[in-house]
Parts: sequence; C-alpha cells; structure tokens
Amino acid sequence: MLTEERVLIREVKKEEVPQVIDFVLRVFHEVYPFQLGEASKKQLLKMEEKYLNQKDALFVAAFNQSGEVIGTISVHRYDNRINTLHNRYDLSKTCEISKCYIDKNYRRYGIGTSLFQEAVRFCQTEALYETLYLHTHKFLPGGFPFWKSKGFSIVLDENIETEIVHMEMQL
Repeated sequence: MLTEERVLIREVKKEEVPQVIDFVLRVFHEVYPFQLGEASKKQLLKMEEKYLNQKDALFVAAFNQSGEVIGTISVHRYDNRINTLHNRYDLSKTCEISKCYIDKNYRRYGIGTSLFQEAVRFCQTEALYETLYLHTHKFLPGGFPFWKSKGFSIVLDENIETEIVHMEMQL
C-alpha cells in the first residue's frame, strides 16, 4: 500500500543526475501546457555545476523503495532575474526555491512537505538564507495552495495567461 511505502529524501548524488533530470522533464511536460524555456533547460542540464558543486545550493530528491525518483525540490541563490521584481531582494540572503515536482501517483502523501522541510533546513543551517523566493502558476495541481499553506505570501500576481504568482517567505 502506498501510504506504508518508505520514502527516502536526500541530496541528489552525481550518479543520479540523469535519472533526476529525466524525472523533472517528464513531470514538467505532464503539468505545463508549454515547453521548458531554454534558460531553465540549460540550468537543469548543468545540475551538477549549478547545484551539486555549490555550497549555497541544493537539489533534493525523494526516492521510493525501488529507487525511483518520485519528487524533487531545489534551492539556489536568487539572481535578480525576474524583471518585475528587480532589486527587491538582498541577493546575499535570498534563495529561489524551484523544481518542486511530485510524481502524480505520489501526490497528497506529504512528500512535497518533507522535501520543503529539507530545503528549509538547508537554508537555515547551511546556506544561511533569510528570504525564500519562488514563483508558481495557479494552474499547477496543488502548487499555489501548497505554497500558501507553507507560509509564503504573494509578492506579485501577474494576472497573465500563464497565471504566474511570485511569492516569498521570511525565515
């Protein structure tokens, strides 16, 4: 039974990068009505350089008992890339939470919460971030309500076709 299955949540290892990339791309294509942007694709394909080899970044995955990736989340230093939020954040103390995806067969079992808790632990004890930034889309299954339930507040609701909502949380 799924609710009794043991789920392992930990930092992604170098040898798991291809499996994790495949998972993220698969889930992205399942939930988004548009293609992954080139900048996001490049960031994902450089996972080792962007996340695994950086002290202020983290890529965590949830694995089922068979060793399959069933969820992910990432943390990296926010880079002021969102034009509508330009210069809002202290870049030395702000991270971006992204790539929070859960396999559709494992949603609503607390895996997203466990992944987020690991990201927060990292932000507070290792990277020493004070502000968490993310953006989500209202059409994503569970995305917007999930982040609100975790304490994120809306910074900007763009009210555009892609339903982008920018959110932040202070630690």
